[in-house]
Amino acid sequence: MYRPAHAASTLSLMAALLLALGGCASGGHAQLRSPDGELAPCASRGCVSSRAGESSYAVRPIAYEGSRDAARAALLRLLAEMPGAEVVTHSDDYIHARFTSTLLRNVDDLELDLPAFERVVHVRSSSRRDYFDFSANRDRVEDLRARFEALQP
Repeated sequence: MYRPAHAASTLSLMAALLLALGGCASGGHAQLRSPDGELAPCASRGCVSSRAGESSYAVRPIAYEGSRDAARAALLRLLAEMPGAEVVTHSDDYIHARFTSTLLRNVDDLELDLPAFERVVHVRSSSRRDYFDFSANRDRVEDLRARFEALQP
């Protein structure tokens, strides 16, 4: 038997929960690389980094063949194709992209560090708020890695 009052109550409760979660999780301030070029250490549950010492935060850097310029150009093209991505800034050795989730409008920051004398891209992806991200940042890094490696010779 359908109960309109019960359905409306359930929908209202779900909407309130989504708004509360969105309000708690979105926004925040980005903790980005320092002026000396070092990626910030991971300090929250929603963070992964190729420079992390602790295994719960660690991901492998992204290796590449060819020139750093070609790698950077490929990464910028791939980021332009990823849902919710916006490249905030980029230079010869650095890319910062912001990802905004569709439903709750959570904001994550992805940083790519391209050292001049290594053929790797160091990566850090972090939620702006300390919340459980259901592995979104780790999955994003691995998705980018797979897309990038598919382009390599």
